[in-house]
Amino acid sequence: MTRIIVFLLLTWPLFLNAKTTAYSVPTNDLKIDGNLNDWPENAKTFEISKGDPNQKIDPESLSAQFSAVHNLKENAIYLAVEITDDEHADSDELIFYFDLKHSIDGGYPIYIAMNDREMAVVENRNWPDGYNQLKQDQIEYKFNRKENKSIYEIKVSFDQPLKLNQVIGLDFYILDGDPKQNVDQYVLWTNGASKSMFSEKLGNLVLCGSEKRM
Repeated sequence: MTRIIVFLLLTWPLFLNAKTTAYSVPTNDLKIDGNLNDWPENAKTFEISKGDPNQKIDPESLSAQFSAVHNLKENAIYLAVEITDDEHADSDELIFYFDLKHSIDGGYPIYIAMNDREMAVVENRNWPDGYNQLKQDQIEYKFNRKENKSIYEIKVSFDQPLKLNQVIGLDFYILDGDPKQNVDQYVLWTNGASKSMFSEKLGNLVLCGSEKRM
């Protein structure tokens, strides 16, 4: 019985959001330059496609995907986010959420907002501790625009040690401003609002070894 309880506690995030689990594979040092040609071939791609149910989105107007890799020696997670939109606007923005704790007793989601010009780290002060505190100098990113694609290559270095098979809370909110139609569109990785308030609102990122089959 004790083993069953321990198993359930460790795997709680996966049961909570089983359909939105992504897998990160190991990597060596990557150069953050906005080009993804040095990324591992076994890095899997995951669609960011949840949107407003009352608003039909043309994939040519807005679609997105991401990949994740990690370096345990650096305590770093790398993200590659590719956004397809018909026109890049100043109001376009990428927001992503992290929660290292992401466990049954709660978490401390933090989110990072960025565009082609600047970045900001936003902490949720409603939680009692600062488990996920990040400084801006712990985040390195490069934006690259190619034809109708916006590419964000990101490296996040944590103070806390990362571990193999660790399950981390992760999510994305992508805002696409359309100056011609004077309307904003968005896509999420998982459904639901208030992602910075509750860990269960986030998807799961599993830090796998190189032999992980996906």
